[in-house]
Amino acid sequence: MSLTLNVSFTSDDPLNSTVVDDSTGQTLYYISTPFRFGTQVTTVRDAGKNVVATYEHRWGKDRVTFHGETTYVSQWLPKKSWLSNNRVLYVQNGRSYVWKPNLLSSSYKLLDTQNDTVAAQTHHRSFGLFSKRRVGINVHEELVPYLDAVILAFMICECERRVSATASRDPPTSPGAGGGY
Repeated sequence: MSLTLNVSFTSDDPLNSTVVDDSTGQTLYYISTPFRFGTQVTTVRDAGKNVVATYEHRWGKDRVTFHGETTYVSQWLPKKSWLSNNRVLYVQNGRSYVWKPNLLSSSYKLLDTQNDTVAAQTHHRSFGLFSKRRVGINVHEELVPYLDAVILAFMICECERRVSATASRDPPTSPGAGGGY
């Protein structure tokens, strides 16, 4: 299965970034998360600045609104099993895909659940000696029509990975305290 579209986040922070098509430089999505106390709301807008999705990172149950439908992240992007880091993405073509993290390299593969082939894969690039690494995603042509879902699902997985990494690196200073994103 060849991967046909390569997109990149212009920032190291996938919750505050622009997503561009690497081959053309065209902006595909704008992602922003204004700082505020309490529930953090990330908004994904398409190139025409229309809202495609929102992701509410909240204490308790995170919610996602995708093309006007609001649900819990645990329903829209369920874990493969209770203890798993793998999340299942269902797209409108009737197929399902599993985001599998590689915890050693902070990368992901999105595997087709029917045949276990790679449908998308993340990678990190550096743009110079002193620049930060940026994330890119190679996406197979079958998922290009669902790129908004792929971007949103990756963003949620990466946010959870970073929160988990911060929490394990920085022990809480008081009961109930913990890292946030």
